[in-house]
Amino acid sequence: MTKPKLINIEEFVKQGFLQEVNRQFLHAHGLALSVSIDDDGSYELKCIWDYRDDPEGIIYDLKNSDEKRLKKFRKNVDNVEAERQKHLTTRNELFETDYGVEPIP
Repeated sequence: MTKPKLINIEEFVKQGFLQEVNRQFLHAHGLALSVSIDDDGSYELKCIWDYRDDPEGIIYDLKNSDEKRLKKFRKNVDNVEAERQKHLTTRNELFETDYGVEPIP
């Protein structure tokens, strides 16, 4: 069996995957995947925040963000969506779906 190709945590964050995993899934459940940046600049998965008792879950509060922050968020969304699109046609055909998510039989 071949070893899977890996993405390091820094790239996962900088390409927007952490943002979108949190924004699109975990935050709505009151959870957030946390990453820390050590003094030497290395990235590390830390923990999962648990705010499941809060009625709103976790939010980024983007409506109150400045343009610089919003630009970063938009860039991350574009990066993640471009990656999704690369796989979408094949996944839709494979799973006979329109949204690329593997169904549970």
